[in-house]
Amino acid sequence: MTAVAESSDTPNISESIAVLEKRITDLEIKVHNQTQRELGKSKPISDQILLINKLLNSKVPAIEKTNETIDKLIKVSNMYPDNQYVDDKINIILSSENQIRELVELCAQIKSKQNVIDDEKYKNVPEYSKTLNKLTEDQVCMFHEIKKQSADVAELMDKYTDIIQKINESLLAFHNTIDFIKAKE
Repeated sequence: MTAVAESSDTPNISESIAVLEKRITDLEIKVHNQTQRELGKSKPISDQILLINKLLNSKVPAIEKTNETIDKLIKVSNMYPDNQYVDDKINIILSSENQIRELVELCAQIKSKQNVIDDEKYKNVPEYSKTLNKLTEDQVCMFHEIKKQSADVAELMDKYTDIIQKINESLLAFHNTIDFIKAKE
């Protein structure tokens, strides 16, 4: 009893196929605007679907190539922003042309003299710079000491000059006194 109930509730497979065929035929009529009589003359829909599939598969490489080309175009267009941006960059570069040329020349000079810097006798320069700094400090200290001694010598010379001048004045006064005494005698 349940088997009979199930079979009456579920549609028969042949009925389902008939309903599907009717729907496909209705669709074909709508799509192709053909009448039932003309449809009988045409190929079955499954052959047409296979033909469409074959045509699509033959076009897939062309579609893929087109997609690749579009992707490349997008990448290229992203690499080169709008013209105003490029023009601004060009103007900046052109305005600093002299500076760029000077920098290039300086870099060329540095590169040409690189072998001198790499010479063996200059390898120890960092070590010698410590010793040179110490000697420079000592020289500055000696300079200040010499300056102080020079000031002391200048002061002594001034005192010596004063003493000599006073002795000369005293001698002159003594000679004047002797001359005066001799003139009175």
